[in-house]
Amino acid sequence: MISARLLCACALSFATFVACAQDKKPVAAIVGTWKVVTYEDRTEGQPVKYQFGEKPRGLLMYDATGHMSIQLMKMPHPRVAAGDEEKVTRQEKIALYDAYTAYFGTYSVDSKRSVVTHHVEGDLADVFVGTDQERPFEISGDRLILRPKWTEDGKQWTGLRVFERVK
Repeated sequence: MISARLLCACALSFATFVACAQDKKPVAAIVGTWKVVTYEDRTEGQPVKYQFGEKPRGLLMYDATGHMSIQLMKMPHPRVAAGDEEKVTRQEKIALYDAYTAYFGTYSVDSKRSVVTHHVEGDLADVFVGTDQERPFEISGDRLILRPKWTEDGKQWTGLRVFERVK
């Protein structure tokens, strides 16, 4: 006779397998390296904000092991006048810091809600470490669109992050 524990373990394993199988499609579709095309912030009654310029550069990477990283750079990017990283001025450091962002961690996908969650482990600004950053997403061919939402100063903001798959 099968024990209750064994039966329970089998049922739990099967449920986990089914849940993972249901999430495989969006996870497989999201895995890869994506180049930023658009990075905009929008709120009602205000012009669109282009935090990294209208033509930013950067990469968003999701690997098959569940790790992710993103790096974004404002264009045009500030220059170091001396051309030597040992001679960067305080003003240049501020401009460079304001023109770049990066973080990394792991990710999970909720296929029912079409949300990818970034579980942040490291962050250039150290403000997102230990947080879960939800990104509603859609994939259309080789385009990945993320639409994060947040509240700032009592206003609801929506981001538009468009990426193209790197081939």
